[in-house]
Amino acid sequence: MKAAPGADWSPVRGVAALLAVDPRKGGWTYFTHPRDGAYRGVLHGRYGEPVPLTAPFTGELPTVELPLYAPRR
Repeated sequence: MKAAPGADWSPVRGVAALLAVDPRKGGWTYFTHPRDGAYRGVLHGRYGEPVPLTAPFTGELPTVELPLYAPRR
């Protein structure tokens, strides 16, 4: 999954973490640890795998019930 729209300006604006989901393919990317205008931590996963949240959040975010787009015919 390529960087989400907004992933390039979010660390500059002070966004601590950014979660991008892809309902077409059932995947997610979690961007963390912003520094020098870029996210230093990037974690990829699939729907069904929990997102391990980082500060300022705690715990895990379940993804098992995220919706998927219907396949194109």
